[in-house]
Amino acid sequence: MTKAQRTRSARLTYRRATIDDALRLVQEPVSIDGLRAGGYPDEGTRFFALRLLERGTDDTDIFGMYHVIDAATGALVGHVGFHGRPDDDHAVRIGYAIARDVRGQGHAQEAVSWIIDLALTQPVVELVRADTTQCNLRSQHVLERTGFALVRSEAGIRFYQYIPPRQAAAG
Repeated sequence: MTKAQRTRSARLTYRRATIDDALRLVQEPVSIDGLRAGGYPDEGTRFFALRLLERGTDDTDIFGMYHVIDAATGALVGHVGFHGRPDDDHAVRIGYAIARDVRGQGHAQEAVSWIIDLALTQPVVELVRADTTQCNLRSQHVLERTGFALVRSEAGIRFYQYIPPRQAAAG
């Protein structure tokens, strides 16, 4: 199985969110079947699902949104995904959110590592980017622990970039 086909990391599984999933996430009330951790989905996940719908992507686009599922319990614990397809710089931007009740257990770091691996299996991707608010220290720590470097801050947003080791060595 290639990294692109891998749908599991150490403690988590990942399932591509469909258009129907995204629609259920943005509806009031949210209508998600199955177990889910307390606080899921949060506003970040609902916003990400809305952006997925606005992009007009289809269910086969690898540059979509993925449910993060605790492998032991089967509960939805968050999301991880791409804000869109690679840009002209061959970069993708990622986003993620972990449910309130399971934060601080390493789920975000594991999911971000997984999405980086997925991105870098795509020949068109050379850079992975992410951003977070100045006050979101937990997210900043997740990004830094997974190999992202701060490249700039402006208007209360911190912008990060992950450069694959093959690019760093060549640079």
